[in-house]
Amino acid sequence: MNVIEKSGVVISSLLAAVTFLTAFTFTDVPEHTVYVALILLFVSGFSFSYVHSSSPVVYLQLFFVISCPLLIVIDPVEIGLYGWDSNHSFVATQQLLSGSSAWEVLQTHRDRPILFILVAILYKVTESPLISISKYIPIVTSLTPIFTYLIARTFGTPKQAVGVGFATAILRMMFLFESKYVPEALAIPMLYMGVFMYFIQFRQWSEKKSSYTSNMLILCVSVVALTHSMATVSIILLFGLIALSERMKLGSKNKINPSTNSRLLLVSVFACVIFAVVFVFLDSRTFRVLVLSLLNPSPGGSVGSDGTAPDLLQLFIANVQLLVILAFSILNGLVLLPGYDVKSWEIGVLVYNGIFIGLFGLQSVFGAITPLDPTRTLIFSVPTLVLLALRVLDGLKTNISLPARRQIGVFLIIIFAVVQVAAVPPHIMYSDPTDESLKEGHRSSQERDAAVWANHYSDSLVVGEKKDLWKYFGGNKYSDPYFNVCPSKSLLVDRPGYKLDVSYNHGRIYDNGGLSLNYCLTNN
Repeated sequence: MNVIEKSGVVISSLLAAVTFLTAFTFTDVPEHTVYVALILLFVSGFSFSYVHSSSPVVYLQLFFVISCPLLIVIDPVEIGLYGWDSNHSFVATQQLLSGSSAWEVLQTHRDRPILFILVAILYKVTESPLISISKYIPIVTSLTPIFTYLIARTFGTPKQAVGVGFATAILRMMFLFESKYVPEALAIPMLYMGVFMYFIQFRQWSEKKSSYTSNMLILCVSVVALTHSMATVSIILLFGLIALSERMKLGSKNKINPSTNSRLLLVSVFACVIFAVVFVFLDSRTFRVLVLSLLNPSPGGSVGSDGTAPDLLQLFIANVQLLVILAFSILNGLVLLPGYDVKSWEIGVLVYNGIFIGLFGLQSVFGAITPLDPTRTLIFSVPTLVLLALRVLDGLKTNISLPARRQIGVFLIIIFAVVQVAAVPPHIMYSDPTDESLKEGHRSSQERDAAVWANHYSDSLVVGEKKDLWKYFGGNKYSDPYFNVCPSKSLLVDRPGYKLDVSYNHGRIYDNGGLSLNYCLTNN
């Protein structure tokens, strides 16, 4: 490691230290310091890696960029697990450890149990607290940008690989959703490890060399299939489209054939049909929720995860993200121009990107009435979207110089990174174990105590926000409060600044200062 590489590591280490100190409130600093530190960490690591793209230090820079926000969200200072879904997975793991079969867990919780089995094995082997293993197992997600970097290196230049790796590392949902204890946290790195193995095998086949990655490829695909439905759809679709495009020879050598455009249309239609069928079959629950939400939109509509309308800053961030994704999508479309020597496999990737970006656009348009976050879709498409865009910028025959074209790619990636960091809510970015916000995050000690108390001293139905707290963590019978109904003899959750539109005619039976439990004696 030379002096320049050492300097890059030192700078990233210092910025990571500042980020952690700020986020975990070990020092009194201005509110937006952690945002600035994360953006500087990305810009510093990306700039160094782009200039020294062949250096092995790139791997370390990628690890810094993904691990810092990931640990901030997981948050060792906060109590318990992050996110609404994590407690659901935790209960599933407890059920597995209590003697239930994997099939019973699948039937009860509707989640594929490979991650739960892995955590149960770690629990038995290490004898560490189950809550600690569940809290930190999502760190495996930090391997994802490294795999996407390796994917891009297989067929692209080192600079293209750096762009793809860093765009993946800073993707908001990489550290806001994959930081949860959910099956997807394992499925995503295994997905891109599988794609990397496939690309290696594909290159070896193209060069008529013997393949040595078949067993690893089969292992990755098997783990993905047994872990997460949408990741399974993604990997099957990508592999199928690349193979089909190669089989139909849709590359530049066949552009003079008038049937090429019709072949491309045929591949696109085929992919959309297969995607729809597989999506409905493997993820029918999400499909039903989407259809029902479109048919029965909630009054007023909302795009916030907590049911509130977004403020102007959120709208601005969302619009900038849309513009950046649109720019990358337009660059993808340029592979069809005569000035670009397109490979057949790139046509398959183009169709794949078009499907997922189309889904992203659909969910962005209908975001006010569907429960699906469009950014989740980007986890499956940003690496291939950026890869194809950067390849076009490097390979397109135009009057614009190569350095100028590469600067366009760098500019888009940096803007994308700033938007991703700015969109993270402050209550997630900063540690506060006493916070009882209704938004997604950690649960305070007061809330956890109330859930345990309700389970221990009452068998009544609990009516209130935070299903993960009352049902999955506390083990209580639970009812959503959205219908403003409080059945007789149920417990109504009340908290400062929040009030359900129902009345109860009995005094409080529990109050810890943060929230209270109140009996409903008649139906309201």
